[in-house]
Amino acid sequence: YALDKNGNVWSWGYNGYGQLGLGNTSSNYYYPRKIDNLENIIDIASGGGQYSAVHALAKDGKAYSCGRSGSGQTGRGTGNKSSFAKVTLPEGFHAVKVVISGSGDNTYSLWLSKDGRVCSAGYSGYGQCGTGSTSSHTNSPSNYELNIPGFVTDIFAGGGQYGSSYSLTKEGN
Repeated sequence: YALDKNGNVWSWGYNGYGQLGLGNTSSNYYYPRKIDNLENIIDIASGGGQYSAVHALAKDGKAYSCGRSGSGQTGRGTGNKSSFAKVTLPEGFHAVKVVISGSGDNTYSLWLSKDGRVCSAGYSGYGQCGTGSTSSHTNSPSNYELNIPGFVTDIFAGGGQYGSSYSLTKEGN
């Protein structure tokens, strides 16, 4: 994926689950193609290995996703999502960062808002989504806002196949 200076996203490569966001799952692309339905994008993130899910954040705080969503990691339910579409975030949630971690259908996503809130979607078999549940969060992240004391300034997810989640607050915690 590439993000150009005008806020356009370009994709190429393997597309078996629609992770290129070009509206199909049948073709691989051997050169960059502009994704037509995304504008004013400020950040992109991808994860999940061969079963990639992809996220894009727009300047206005809206979030979009596509790709494999076996555990709901796109924030748009389960199944393959071959075109980018809006993710339903909590009321008043202006996304400034998205991270994705895990592997295959053990993938999950976290979103950070400009007012320090965090929400999640996807695989949570080890509690990675931070809601106190070990069930996968297959609905939109609007249903899974985390209760983290303090004003969250940054989020990070990593740690291999299942992943772990971290946040940093303004207070340094």
